[in-house]
Amino acid sequence: MRRIVFTTVLVWIVTGAAHAQWPANGKYLMGAPNGHNHSRYVQMFDLPGGEFYVVAVGRGGTSNGHGLQRLRPNGEIEPGWPVTGVSLGSFQVAISPTLSGFTIDDSLCFWHSSTVTSPSGVGAHFVRPNAAPSPSTSLWRVTNTSLQWSDAAPGTAGDIYVVSAGTNLKRIDRGGALKAGWPASGVNFSNPNGSPTDAALLPDGSGGVVWFQSIQPIVKRYDASGLLHAGWPATGLTLTNDLTDGNTFDGALFRPLVRSGASHCFAAWTMPYTSSPVGIRLQRFSLDGALASGWPASGLEIATAGVNVTESVTLIEDGSDGVYVLWYKDGVPVGTHVLADGSVLGSAQAPLLPAGASFTRPTHFLAAPIPYLMADRTPDGGLVFAWDELDGSDVPRIRVRWLQPDLTPDQDEPSDGWLIVKATQGPSGINYTLRTVHSDGVGGAYVAWEVMRAATPPETIGEAEIWMTRILPSALLDTPRPAPVSARLALSAPRPNPTRGLVVSAELSLADDGPAFVELLDVSGRVLAARHVEGGGPHEISFAETASVPVGLYFIRARGLRAAQVRRIVVTR
Repeated sequence: MRRIVFTTVLVWIVTGAAHAQWPANGKYLMGAPNGHNHSRYVQMFDLPGGEFYVVAVGRGGTSNGHGLQRLRPNGEIEPGWPVTGVSLGSFQVAISPTLSGFTIDDSLCFWHSSTVTSPSGVGAHFVRPNAAPSPSTSLWRVTNTSLQWSDAAPGTAGDIYVVSAGTNLKRIDRGGALKAGWPASGVNFSNPNGSPTDAALLPDGSGGVVWFQSIQPIVKRYDASGLLHAGWPATGLTLTNDLTDGNTFDGALFRPLVRSGASHCFAAWTMPYTSSPVGIRLQRFSLDGALASGWPASGLEIATAGVNVTESVTLIEDGSDGVYVLWYKDGVPVGTHVLADGSVLGSAQAPLLPAGASFTRPTHFLAAPIPYLMADRTPDGGLVFAWDELDGSDVPRIRVRWLQPDLTPDQDEPSDGWLIVKATQGPSGINYTLRTVHSDGVGGAYVAWEVMRAATPPETIGEAEIWMTRILPSALLDTPRPAPVSARLALSAPRPNPTRGLVVSAELSLADDGPAFVELLDVSGRVLAARHVEGGGPHEISFAETASVPVGLYFIRARGLRAAQVRRIVVTR
């Protein structure tokens, strides 16, 4: 345990295993975006080579703002990027404080689409990978609709799709102009009651886009030309035949549309019943415009009436064509792992917290709840989950827990999770809240949190800061906790280790004929080599690629559908 004192009012204790390249006490990332005095949300977006963008949404008075930073896996800011990050919204009086509308195009430019109030409408612009701004110093006006929701998805050749008010889709280029061939008014998607609605976009993998509208709910697929994809119903694919509740569907979900392999997608929505509690529905459909074979026409019911489900329903791809659905059941985080065939792996409402754990739901400005759960998929197909807790003295702190694909605790990790940071309130008062957790690609995780320092007279508004760290689970350290070997998959220690460029071998044992992959990864999570294995029993796996990689730390990862293991290896010369 290490104790680091920053000021007379704040002490952070790091008991989790910080990555060797990161400061043990965490790293200061930025102040609240664009000089605002509070952060609402923080999210991370992966780039090739393990680098990533971090975007933060800030709040101050009646205005909002967005800030962007680019980091390397070791915590260093990408050369050329300002230490304070790049502003994405200080030029607007007010920007809708949502997490939708962020995307990365095929040249790694980071796009931001958002609703604005003066004049009302939806706009977009981008930041280049070297931190240079788009040609315009303000959002290009994409549509003049009233203040409503927006989302964005990458197209091809550096352009993006933007949807506004859930009902109007446009494709714009890097000059802010409508793509040639598109109708001047865009493509319209009417809904049953004619009112604006939430919507989500997802690239279709062929230069087009999948468009999900939550009121009905309906999904459409459009080609790059702006035409409905061949074979799709003219009115879109309706995802449920259960319209008994007045067609009033609530789509206020975080990532309500995700991929399911190369040819399918998942969509989720919350469905009001006659009483106030709502239920969660999930549907799987193909990119050909049909519901997935074997799935119920009404959608798969994840949570039924009588369960207090709020807007914080979160979908996370599992990497094997399935999906995790996470939500708050009566204020407590739970989840289910749905496979591609509609079956559930493990419990239908598995608790994400250890038994008896203290939990407080993360909030942002004005104590409003964060509208998503703090979780991400790990390379082995499980989850890393983080939460705020309060100890007996009401001191806030963060814990991180690794879960297996069936949402049971990872047996290599502490059952109550790693304690990452702890803030103690001093005489000036400090608010302290988890903002996000994000997989690092090799089994560890990045964790970001906000520190809100109380105002010092004569100031009346406090100062917010965003901090983050990268942590490793026991399985990636030299002394993992003793644990029984998985009955489905077992990976031996690699040999020789360390290696001086020799061929590295390991034995993989499979309990059945299910397929598995064994991969060589660098510290950023990039796959350098992979082997496909099938058949029960032992398999000898070798990697000659270690002879050509730079000196450093690497990982060998074996993964199947329901289990995975990771081993470290050091390359020397």
